[in-house]
Amino acid sequence: MNLLIIRSAELSTWGSCKVISPNLQATYKLLSDRFTLTWFDIPVKYVQQEIDSSSSHIIDLSLKIKNEKPDQIIFIDHLPNPAEILNNLSLVMELDQLPPLVFHIYGDFTYFSKDWLELTPKLINHPVKFVTASSSQKNLLSYFCEDSRVIEQFCFPVNSEEYYFDSEARIKLRKEMQISDQDIVILYSGRISLQKNVDVLLKEYLKLIKNSTQCIHLWIVGAFDDLGAPFMGVETNEGYLYSKFESILAGHPKDFINKIKFWGIQNKEKLREIKSAADQFISLSLYHDEDYGMSPAEALACGLPTLLTDWGGYSSFASKNWRCQLMPVSITEFGLQIKTSAIKEFLNTYLECYINDTDRKRWSNEFLSQFSIKENGLKLESILSTSFRVFKGFNWALAPFSQQYGKSSEHKTLNANTGPSDKNFYFQVYKNYISQDDAPDKESTYDTIQWMYDYIKNSEVELVTEARKSNRSYHHYLKPFSKNYYGPTNPALLFDGKITTKLIDKKIWTLRDGLVPVCLFFKEHLPNKFAGEIAIHKSLWFLVPDHWREKVLFYEIKNEVQFSKSQLPQKIFITGMLNSTLADPEEFDQDLVSLKEILGKENIEKMEILAFLPNKKANLWGSWEEENLLKFSHSLFRNIKNEVQFSEWQNIQSETNFSNSLYYEINRGYFIKDTFTKHFALSRGAGLLKSSVVEVPCELIKTHKLSLYHSINIYRPNFTKIPAYINPFDHEYFEYFKKLFESNTKNPKASTSWDSWFASYLKKYYKLYPPTIL
Repeated sequence: MNLLIIRSAELSTWGSCKVISPNLQATYKLLSDRFTLTWFDIPVKYVQQEIDSSSSHIIDLSLKIKNEKPDQIIFIDHLPNPAEILNNLSLVMELDQLPPLVFHIYGDFTYFSKDWLELTPKLINHPVKFVTASSSQKNLLSYFCEDSRVIEQFCFPVNSEEYYFDSEARIKLRKEMQISDQDIVILYSGRISLQKNVDVLLKEYLKLIKNSTQCIHLWIVGAFDDLGAPFMGVETNEGYLYSKFESILAGHPKDFINKIKFWGIQNKEKLREIKSAADQFISLSLYHDEDYGMSPAEALACGLPTLLTDWGGYSSFASKNWRCQLMPVSITEFGLQIKTSAIKEFLNTYLECYINDTDRKRWSNEFLSQFSIKENGLKLESILSTSFRVFKGFNWALAPFSQQYGKSSEHKTLNANTGPSDKNFYFQVYKNYISQDDAPDKESTYDTIQWMYDYIKNSEVELVTEARKSNRSYHHYLKPFSKNYYGPTNPALLFDGKITTKLIDKKIWTLRDGLVPVCLFFKEHLPNKFAGEIAIHKSLWFLVPDHWREKVLFYEIKNEVQFSKSQLPQKIFITGMLNSTLADPEEFDQDLVSLKEILGKENIEKMEILAFLPNKKANLWGSWEEENLLKFSHSLFRNIKNEVQFSEWQNIQSETNFSNSLYYEINRGYFIKDTFTKHFALSRGAGLLKSSVVEVPCELIKTHKLSLYHSINIYRPNFTKIPAYINPFDHEYFEYFKKLFESNTKNPKASTSWDSWFASYLKKYYKLYPPTIL
């Protein structure tokens, strides 16, 4: 039997899918000799590639199908979405020419429901098999299918060579962490995101240790992911959950906090060691696409007693054979409810038992006998060998569901009617994710999870929305990582206090944190129009006019890691604009020469160089020059090394670990002082160059952690020791530059807007007359 297997040309950016796809491929390779496998790789961004280049993956796929005539076509990845591929394939060939189709269905079926809905009429009466990884996902898909007999169940298998109980690693790691055999280690691993409810676990842990004589530790492994809950219109700012964790921990004794360990991202080997060293695994996830749960599966493969919410794919793991217990979940009128008292019950059960290495190994073997790659080859072969049924289509429910919860090109706004409740469509669909119908009992403690209401309470969303609706212009000083300014080159604006009130009636630009916008802001506005204090970058001290000085604070970004010639990075992440918004080609070249002198040319030759040069189509300081890309690239090759990896933002943003990496931004701060890219890299462990800084007279008044690795300092300036303000627009050079510019430009813009020649003047002026503090 000839199988044509369509897979992604690159690993998914989704953490669990980076494991699922290779494991599925390994399982297919275990099929008997009567199966012949042919692979077809298709890039996730294949549509854009077909527009921008001569490649045509859909045409290539159609030719491969016609020439090789496979007996089955199998889709094993979630991206590119199979429905999207087939919808595009239908443009070049009739889908009734295709052999039977097999789809491995992931949790994002609901997100891509519009694509599946569009595909429905093209697949009616075609032989298909939808393969879900869990019984709950099978139930959810059945809810939408006219005939659920086209649905099979096959797990996402675990690699038993990577995950198993490692007794030696347990002893070694606990010794390193100074944890005795009598101590209990509770573990969570996976994404730290809103719907995973790790903040709820943290609260419950603090309650647990407060009332317990047992020494209990909490280990959290994974990266902070502030995706939010997009299907409800909840899009959290990056840093939202970290700030929430900080507020939960605030006020607790230091000895409590010291028992909590954030491990960050870890490789497979380290994960096996951590899971072997831990005593319990707990996950309170209520994620809307929790179709399986690779992290709990890998914990169970390590023989770890596990407590999971009765939700989605988690429910399939419940068994006494490997000590996996479910925590009751219910959908109420006001949200999802978890029986949080089950955590204490689970701990007490553990303490009543004597568990040794033999038990852990037995539980590990029991679990792997059903969920490992090695043990699932025959099961997969059976599914592929059984006869196909024809697809009768999706039923009426998928259309309204896709409108409310499916992928949308438009930004979704907060909508309480789409949130978890037993009074709306959410309940009809996601009740299939709960395996047991447990009515809450009076003696147990239940917590209601209310992501949407909590988000509104703990963010500026209402104020920002109100300002957006207004016809008048507002300035918004937003926290770092604001979604309103999300992008590789956009700044992270800061505020100290609340959102500003109305400034003036006339239209004004949106303030950013660079030299030009800050200077023009002070020129255009009076301090009595501004409700609170503002924080500008400490290095821009010279921009504050005398009448503004009582209103202004300084800020500075601090990070833990600093590199120099004596402490070298393994990798350099270089970024900067392709025009002079951040720095022009000459400045780019100068900064690279400086980098080479600081670290040493011979040392840089040994490092990996990653370059990100986002392409802006308009030059803030003059006309766009197409050759700037070549200038910047040649400068990299000439000053750094020939082996430079150029990347795109789509790839950069999937990076979760920049440890041992130097972040080097070619940015003179004219327009943006602290870019989103800088915060992004520092929050993932990147370091900066150690450099001498001119001290500005000021007093530190507060420090706020922005991530595990970097923070912001807020200072109160001592303006009595800072030189008097010099107005650049009163300088004689201003009139000269004005005449020079007007005589050489057909339509000069003379305004304080950032896109006028005022910006060019300020850049030139401060290069000619750099401010100094004696």
